[in-house]
Amino acid sequence: EWASSMADCVQEADAVILAVPWDAFKTLTPDQLKNGGRGVMVLDCWRQLSPAQFEPVANYLNPGRTPKS
Repeated sequence: EWASSMADCVQEADAVILAVPWDAFKTLTPDQLKNGGRGVMVLDCWRQLSPAQFEPVANYLNPGRTPKS
């Protein structure tokens, strides 16, 4: 089943992988994620999202970035 928009897709997803650097993904907010991001894995391969917004509520990862201690 295909989602009609990014918002429709992420609101039911347990994991979100941003694998392409499309500008549309820059507008993603934790509120759009399932459960407000709680328990959702977000893999941001292009570092388009704000870690400050996503780290408190989601399992936010972006390759090449040093993890918080």
